[in-house]
Amino acid sequence: MAGDEVYGAEPALRTECELRRIGYVFGIGCDRRIRTAAGLLRADEITAGLPKRAWQRLSAGAGAKGQRFCDWALMSHPDPAGTEDNPAGTECWWLLVRRHRHTGELAFYRCYSPEHSLQTAPDGLIALACNEIRRLFVRFVIEPSRALARPQAWSQWRRRDQHRSRTSHYHRRDDLRPST
Repeated sequence: MAGDEVYGAEPALRTECELRRIGYVFGIGCDRRIRTAAGLLRADEITAGLPKRAWQRLSAGAGAKGQRFCDWALMSHPDPAGTEDNPAGTECWWLLVRRHRHTGELAFYRCYSPEHSLQTAPDGLIALACNEIRRLFVRFVIEPSRALARPQAWSQWRRRDQHRSRTSHYHRRDDLRPST
């Protein structure tokens, strides 16, 4: 499940997702407190002292001028509820941070995964390396497949929707103009 800061600020939603073992990525404000080994700290306090090597430059998706590269950092933290009720040892919580390359603006995300095995890899496979985890993250979270089954239908829908929006905008603008 994914959501913006409105969803990230709702502890009942996060708790319900965790009880149902539904992974999530929710945006949060910089003032949200995260449980760490040192106690509850604000998200911006946690990232303030990160070393340069903690950041990785990855694409945040294609934009009008090409790929939009941002710096990303990922930090694991203990169970936010403090219950440590994780008998299988598979649940993981992270704070994900995106930093704009030019402005330095930060965006914070609370992440949860009910199934992230730290056990050995099955026979015939090597354990997931950091680069492979990063590649999978980019593929499935940052740049999900944009293949369209019916590109012509999508194009027609998009153009029709843009036309409705433009027409509505012009009507509203004309209604707000003082009459002469």
